[in-house]
Amino acid sequence: MTHRAWLAFACLAWGWTGLAWALGCVPQPPATVQEMEDAAREGYAGYEPADHRGELVPDREWSAAVRSVRREGRLVGYALRRVPMAQRLTYASVQPMALGGGRFGFVAVHGGCKQLVDAAGRSLLPQGWVEEISMADVGVPGRQRMAASVLLKITGQGAAAGDRGPYTFVRFTRGRLTAQAPREYVGTYYISDMESQKPLRENLRGHLEAVSTALDGQRGILRLRDLREIVPLRYQGVGIMWLPGTFEQGLLFADRPGRIHLFDPQGRLLELPDFDRVKIAYGVALSYLELIDQGRQVCHLANARGKLLIDAAVPLVQGNCPGFGGNGPALVFTDSLGRTHGYGYVAGRMRKLFKPLDGAVQVQLPSSGVLVLREEGTPPRYRVVGRDGKDLHGERRFEEIVNQGCGHVRLREGAQWWQITPDGGLSEHMTYPFSC
Repeated sequence: MTHRAWLAFACLAWGWTGLAWALGCVPQPPATVQEMEDAAREGYAGYEPADHRGELVPDREWSAAVRSVRREGRLVGYALRRVPMAQRLTYASVQPMALGGGRFGFVAVHGGCKQLVDAAGRSLLPQGWVEEISMADVGVPGRQRMAASVLLKITGQGAAAGDRGPYTFVRFTRGRLTAQAPREYVGTYYISDMESQKPLRENLRGHLEAVSTALDGQRGILRLRDLREIVPLRYQGVGIMWLPGTFEQGLLFADRPGRIHLFDPQGRLLELPDFDRVKIAYGVALSYLELIDQGRQVCHLANARGKLLIDAAVPLVQGNCPGFGGNGPALVFTDSLGRTHGYGYVAGRMRKLFKPLDGAVQVQLPSSGVLVLREEGTPPRYRVVGRDGKDLHGERRFEEIVNQGCGHVRLREGAQWWQITPDGGLSEHMTYPFSC
């Protein structure tokens, strides 16, 4: 997709004058009566559907404010009744538009351009003539007539092939202009290629909008309630992610090469360690976010609100963040200093299972959480500890380990081989993992 020249700084500097220039439309009035008649034939004639069956009834707002204009007995357009005759302009169409709280404006069409005006012909938009004015609120047709506030989308000319835009938003409340987007935007279908994300409009439909500037395609998030850019336009992609099974509104994200930022639903940036990849993970009793720093080869774990579950950085295992396992559930990992940490999710809170232990995790039994740790030395030694971090066999150490998978682990003590039982005990009876 191509991008037009970036106007964001110009729009901020010029305010709405800059937007009026960028979004403006120059009317090309019809030159003949025949052309006026042809244009009026396509215009709004003052009737609207009465119900789902499509029966047409007179539009009361239109009838009170608009009159037909005829020349030589031919309908050539429409005019606003309250505009003095000397100043009256003949439009190809005049259609009422709800502006909240039972107030109405009128979308007047002239020479291929549109303008939102009041019943006296005064423009209600700083942009003046534009290419398109449309309702942007999502809801049941006709709801805008009853709503106290409505959102309008203003579209300009000059969009490149395949683009939607340029466009901006305005909000009217009880007939008054109460909010304006800070700049114009260009259309984009790109959101993000990040994992575990969903497009904004799919999940917060009618509340947030992914927006983009021209040329460099910087993206951000616009809150439609008050038309504030709650995520600034300086990212490559934006979207939303949330954890299944929670009642949270979800977390907003914004990514650019080598860095991802998370924001709460109000657009507040969450203070988190650096990460360049994020995934939703599923534990035995909880779902959580894995914030992965591929450069440092570590990850952090966060809950649905973006708060860290534990402060420690968890080393990646074969490029992935280790998950919760065993009863509890439990997260067990070995840090860069060779110490093993254990955390459990108990009664809705993350708690330490034991103080850091000397030795690196070699095996964690899936059923009980029993650990086999490797102590550094020449030769190395192995110890068996329970889920609480206590040695299950006192000072006994083992010289060799064979992990056959599926919880079948053997240890050698001198010339004697032992099979570890599911509870961490030792048995001379050997079992084999035929299937698991």
